[in-house]
Parts: sequence; structure tokens; C-alpha cells
Amino acid sequence: TVSGCAAQTLVVGGGSWDSEITWDISDGSSGAAGTFELALADGDYTFNGYDSYGDGWNGASATMTCADGGDGVVSSNHRYYKYVPQTLSNGLNEHHVTEVVEVAKPIIIEENVDRLVSSFNVYDSNGLVGSAFDLLFSVPSDGGCWTVTAYDADLDVESGASNEACFDGCATAGSGDANGDGELNVLDVVVIVGEVLEPSWDAGSCEIATADANGDGELNVLDVVIIVGNILDGRTVDADSATIYKTDNGVSIESNGFVAGVEMKISHDENFVLNLTKNAMVADYVTKENVTHLIVVAPEDEVIFTSTGDFTIDEVIAANTSGEYLSLDNGMPSEFSLSSAYPNPFNPVTNMKLSLVNASNVSMNVYNVSGQLVDVLVDGSLDAGYHNITWDASNVSSGVYFVKVMSGSNVSVQKLMLLK
Repeated sequence: TVSGCAAQTLVVGGGSWDSEITWDISDGSSGAAGTFELALADGDYTFNGYDSYGDGWNGASATMTCADGGDGVVSSNHRYYKYVPQTLSNGLNEHHVTEVVEVAKPIIIEENVDRLVSSFNVYDSNGLVGSAFDLLFSVPSDGGCWTVTAYDADLDVESGASNEACFDGCATAGSGDANGDGELNVLDVVVIVGEVLEPSWDAGSCEIATADANGDGELNVLDVVIIVGNILDGRTVDADSATIYKTDNGVSIESNGFVAGVEMKISHDENFVLNLTKNAMVADYVTKENVTHLIVVAPEDEVIFTSTGDFTIDEVIAANTSGEYLSLDNGMPSEFSLSSAYPNPFNPVTNMKLSLVNASNVSMNVYNVSGQLVDVLVDGSLDAGYHNITWDASNVSSGVYFVKVMSGSNVSVQKLMLLK
């Protein structure tokens, strides 16, 4: 209310974000932050404050005083408007709020402008099914139809619906019956192992849903071992840890229980030759260029494969019939040793395992009881790890022999008996 005051001074501002605020008066005056000289006639006026960002005036205020020494300006019956849930503060000590009017914040959406998507909402005919926060969202395997919208949490807006995607369902999802004969047996394991090694099924197909025994959307040895567990029906004591032993001519595994499956990727040169164990429920591999991907299901002994040529283990996982990964140790030796020859007595071949903590030059020879050199088994550098050493005594006569191995300061001697 203006009374007896022919000229007024309006000061607007003093907040942390004055660049965002504007104002107008019902006589048509308007402006932003700053100092303004007005000439309002006596009467009642409405002063409106605005904030372009929507978070309030951030401490700014609007103060009107008489510029000509008149009676003054009186403020009364002021309404306090705010965007929900932000607050607009006028900061005027002589003004008071008589009513709070909440106004829904206007949303201005520019067309054809990329914006941040907070989540994707998935709907079926009954309404919202759930929200996805990445590109993977699992829907019931019994089929249905769904649409997807994009949601922007900052603006609280949702896009229009996508085209409808429908899935007829897969009654055998998770069953493991990969060959569709209504039974669960080694034939299904063979089919699934083949698919893991050489994928051919379409993504999202019923074939994959059927073989995906643990329902994680991926097909690997974990699904295989769960199916093996169902086939064996609790007739095993599962392992929870194992040790992988890499030697010059193969890989073996030792565990504290039943190992349902081993999946491994190895790299090698073009002259590498692999002989996968035959003592397993299923054992198969695929080689592409210089990388071999292999799976051994329910191995019956420690040998995973034997080989000739250099190779490196790139990846290895092992699991039990519960679909749990085993804790694996790389099996590197902790001390120098030469295992007992097996068999001993022998005719004409015996085997020993040499354990080296560090790479070193190794000399390993066979002597007769007179101390004469009979054969040289190793003479050169060997890597750290386990090395299977074989002596073929076909060309020597029966008798007692001694094998002596030296590696740096380490020496081991063992007595052998050849019986022909």
C-alpha cells in the first residue's frame, strides 16, 4: 500500500544467485536485481517475485522505501508463493506472510534433445512390472508382452512407451533338458557343453533359457555342474577348494571333494598338442588360432589333460554340483623335491615329478651301482613349477639304479629297481 509517498526506491537482491531473480508490480513495472526509482500513486499494488531456476531467492530480498520523505510504504496481506518443494524467501522484516500458496513447478521439455535417463520402466497389461537400471531386465519365463519407457528423475517425467515386445514363454526354462527328450542325463550335458564352446543358439531363445540352470542369463560351466548335480542326485560330497597343477606336459587338479566341472582357456603355439582326459562324464574342447577353450565335466581322476608343447593357463574356473565356484590355488611348489618313482620296481618305464620353486638349470642323470652314467634325463633350464620326468629303461638290463637330480644347491637321489 502506497500512501503519501510520491516517489519510491526499490532495492532487489542481496542473495547468492541474484542473476536468477526477477520481479514485477501490478502497475506494469518490472525488473531484475538492482535499485529502481518508482513513482507509484497512492493505492494498493501486488509485488511478484520470480526465480528462473526454481530453488527460491537464496537470501535475496525486495525492499521499497519512500524517496521523497513521504509517509511511507506499508506491506500487508502478502502471499508467499513457492515451487513444490522449493522455498522462496522474500527476506523483508517489515513484511509478513499471511498465506502460503503451493504451485506445481512448470516443466519445460525441449524436443529432440538428449537427456539423462535415470531408469527404464517396464509395463505389462496389468501396469508397472518393475524398473531397470541397466540394459538387462528379467521377465517371467512363462511369457507375456511388455513395453518400456524412459524415466528422468530430475524432471520427474517419463517418455512414451516403446513398441510392444512379446515372448511366448519357455516351459522348460532352467530344467537343463537341452535335447528336449523329457529326461535329464549325460546327453543334455553334452549338448550344453557343445553350446558353451561353440555358441549357436539365438540370444533370448528357449534353448538358452532351458540350459541356463542358475538363471543368471549366461551359459557356462556353472549351469553344467548344476545339471550334473541333478543327474547324480546327491551321490557325491562336493569340494569347496582345489589346487590346479600345471606341468610341462599337462594340467591336473587335486580337491577336497567332488569337482563337478572345470572350464579353462589356455594359449599356446601352433605346435601344441592336447590330449583331454577320457575319464570324465564329458570332456570337450575347441581351438581357435592359438587359444583352446576346454570343459571337463565330473572328472574321475586328477588328470585334466596331457600335452606336448608350451602353454599358458589364461583362465580357469572349477565348480561343484551346487553351482558354486571352488576356491582355487595355483599349485606352485613351496620347496624343491623329487617324488617317489612310480612304479618302482618297474619294467621298463617309471615316472617321477620334479618340483622347482624357481626357474633354474637342472641336471638329472641315472647311474648304475658302480657309479657309471647310464642315462641323462634332464640337462638344461626348467621353469618354476612341476615337471613330470619319465625314464624308459628299455635299453638297459635289470638291476638297481640311482637317479640323481641337482638344481643349484639342491640335490636329491633316489633308488630305482628295474625288473625285466
